[in-house]
Amino acid sequence: MRRPDTIVYWQNEAPPARIAVVLALQQVAFLGALLVIPSVFAHQHEIEHEAFLNIVSATLMCSAVSLLLQVMNRWQIGSGYYYPMQVTSATLPAMYLASQSAGGLAASYGMVVVIAATQFLFSLLIPRLRSVFTVEVAGLAVLLVGVALAELGLHLIFEGQRGADTEPKAFLLAGITFFTMVACNVWSKSALRLFATLAGLAVGALAGWQLGLLDPQEQAQLASVPWFRLPALPSYGWQFEPGAILPYSVTGLFLSLASMGTQTIAQQVADADWVRPDLPAYGRGLRAESLTHLLVALLNAAPLSSSGGGVTQAAASGSTSRYLAYWVAGAFLLFAFLPKLIFVWLLLPDAVMGGLLLFLSAFTMLSGMQLIGSRLLDNRRVLAVGTGLAFALSFPALQAGLGQLWPSVTTQVLFSGFAGGMLAALVLTALFRIGMKRRAQRVFRIGDVHPEDIAAFMEHQGRLWGARRDVVQRAELTCWQAFDLLVQGGLVQAEPGEVVLETRFDDYSLAVSFRYRGTLPALTDAPPTAEELIDDPAAQPRLTGYLIGRLGRARTRMTGQWCVLQLAFAA
Repeated sequence: MRRPDTIVYWQNEAPPARIAVVLALQQVAFLGALLVIPSVFAHQHEIEHEAFLNIVSATLMCSAVSLLLQVMNRWQIGSGYYYPMQVTSATLPAMYLASQSAGGLAASYGMVVVIAATQFLFSLLIPRLRSVFTVEVAGLAVLLVGVALAELGLHLIFEGQRGADTEPKAFLLAGITFFTMVACNVWSKSALRLFATLAGLAVGALAGWQLGLLDPQEQAQLASVPWFRLPALPSYGWQFEPGAILPYSVTGLFLSLASMGTQTIAQQVADADWVRPDLPAYGRGLRAESLTHLLVALLNAAPLSSSGGGVTQAAASGSTSRYLAYWVAGAFLLFAFLPKLIFVWLLLPDAVMGGLLLFLSAFTMLSGMQLIGSRLLDNRRVLAVGTGLAFALSFPALQAGLGQLWPSVTTQVLFSGFAGGMLAALVLTALFRIGMKRRAQRVFRIGDVHPEDIAAFMEHQGRLWGARRDVVQRAELTCWQAFDLLVQGGLVQAEPGEVVLETRFDDYSLAVSFRYRGTLPALTDAPPTAEELIDDPAAQPRLTGYLIGRLGRARTRMTGQWCVLQLAFAA
């Protein structure tokens, strides 16, 4: 791993306490503001005020436990990266379906065990998905996380999470919040850059108060809420509802796919040399989420999803330190017993949150686009990624169309554009692997070969395999140098005068072999001196052999009457 230039506090570096406290408050301000989602659920089900406070306190406790499990990374549980979990509206459809059964709200929370089981089973399958969850699919996941953040942000600005009509002042408030963060992040040369999002939230909250956008009813309710309160958990108990197994299983699958996207962001922002997903870490992270959802069911908390926005916010602040998780978890546990601070979160205008999400989405979407663009893509991969992106962006039309054909199935299965797009990309990637070969060979006659021929062959194979662009370009250069060494050095017999170029790719390395009849080249670990290059005719081939060994791991061998020159490149 190598520290990215934009990161001030890296993976295992503990920020000073004064910095860590503000960074933690910044994370808590963002993640806590999303508690408006369970307030919508409470309003729909006419949940009493005391029960709502119990649900929110339990949710904060579960969020804290999740963070600790992730960064401690013990007993094959936890990814080892900082990535928090947040309340998500993606779980509300399944919660609504279960609450309509005879079990009521007890079934809504009891069935969260199905989400936990689904995530645990998926965590066991992830290490086997190396050939399906490719870098470009990971890039699509990151891109869709960014799109989802932007979509939610615009929804909050134009409509509001609470369904209220948006005033013209809300557009101004969102702009104030957004450009405050931009100014701190782009133009600030001081430590203020670390706290850009917190500054934006603070300025936005103050501007919202000045513009009269704070809900008067919630302000009045804030005065009656006590400072300290011990929650009574669980609020409703548990009940198993067999009819809700399918929607909760699908929800668990979708949350697992969202976790893969979030963990990709966490891995990428922590390593400047990141080239592919660490699938075992994905599995460990999902097992931590699975245990978290068992606790969610036990305490009757709101189901949680991995927070791509939280990871992006930490990276934009210049901190990927796992020690930040301890501070954030401590703040969550403290605030779980301070209901007055919980209501302060709920007072935050929707437009302020919308401006924040719009700010974070820009970083996330561009990261996903860079990941997709880092690979050479053939038509199969273009179709898989492109179709997944089309499904995600056209989700409302897709949901409406399928809802007319299969209403009951659509109600229980199609919950989010992110999950639909990712599922389409994964299925198509697996399908298109049929007939794909990991080995290829081509025969070149020494008198008829030009550099463009070898470059075209290598680029075609690189697109087929989805190899990194820089690796393929280095392989093209090295292969031509090797071919030129064999031909110009007279190492290939005139008859038959052919060189067989064989390639093999396995996601971690690109291997190229030259097989011919003739003489093995001399590969040296040290270049010839300047004097030798002037006086010794054999020095030039030695220099070429040295450069080939530097560009790719090279070795030679005899196989019967065949000479073999092998080159290997880390992919």
